Amino acid sequence: MTPIEKNITVVDERGNEYEATYPKRARGLVKHGRARFIDEHTICLACPPNMNLEDQSMSDNNTQPFTAESLLEKLDLIVRENDYLRDGLKAIGSLEEGQSETASALVSIVQARETTNQRIIALYARMYEDLRSPLANEDTRKMEQLRQAAELFKGASATSMGSIRRLAEKMLGLSADEDDD
Repeated sequence: MTPIEKNITVVDERGNEYEATYPKRARGLVKHGRARFIDEHTICLACPPNMNLEDQSMSDNNTQPFTAESLLEKLDLIVRENDYLRDGLKAIGSLEEGQSETASALVSIVQARETTNQRIIALYARMYEDLRSPLANEDTRKMEQLRQAAELFKGASATSMGSIRRLAEKMLGLSADEDDD
């Protein structure tokens, strides 16, 4: 048995030539309106392929960081978007007797959507907790680092500790009271 060759040339309307294809594939493209035959061994694509689809990489420039407010907005959107539930119940209510399979399918669709929403809400809840955790707050994180560093100076004199505290407050932009020493 001889192998089938890719002997149909593929071009687009601009004249760009692409990799050849099999005759059966070319007939399928023409049949579904995605191409047309120019001659016996050439097809012209109706819509040229987007060559950049796999070359594009994600860019950090267009991503917004998650905030507690943005997560709450997304949760509010999930709560407000309940058309699927209303439409599903309406469709079930309009079914006639003997359409139990259709009713079961509709119930399954609504349940699947609700399960998806519950999982998204659980994910948002975990993200919200991460955002609200003490270490997510930059000042709190700095204070924790300073507390850990202060542990190293447990045996230092009060004068040294006062100097270290004033330096730390200055670094954090906090007001340093001279009277506390």
